[in-house]
Amino acid sequence: MENHSPINNPSIEKLLQLQIDLQRQQLAEQRATNAHLAEILRTSHRLDVGERTEGPRKAETSSPTVYDESDLVTIKEAMGILNASRWKVDDMRRTGELRTIERNCRSKRLIRGEVEAARKWSVDKGKV
Repeated sequence: MENHSPINNPSIEKLLQLQIDLQRQQLAEQRATNAHLAEILRTSHRLDVGERTEGPRKAETSSPTVYDESDLVTIKEAMGILNASRWKVDDMRRTGELRTIERNCRSKRLIRGEVEAARKWSVDKGKV
């Protein structure tokens, strides 16, 4: 009987098998990397506010939602209070050290008490 395989050359079959094995190995490595990254993401979200050992505490979520204008500062004013660059203030906003109150799409304010607490922490640590 004849072999009805479309590939009759044993060397080509061997090359194809090597390619399949390589693709399986790469897929296994990719799955392992994805599992590792997923674990990193899971553990990074487990940190609680109380677990921070450095820097000012993150803002509590039970604070009032309505602020008087005197309780808020602009980002430029916060830069002056903290003696820090715009990048540093934005970084503190991203990490949750300073909460942002958006009045409209262009007007953003920070809570004066949080800015002053961050200033006190940085002075105590010798940062400013």
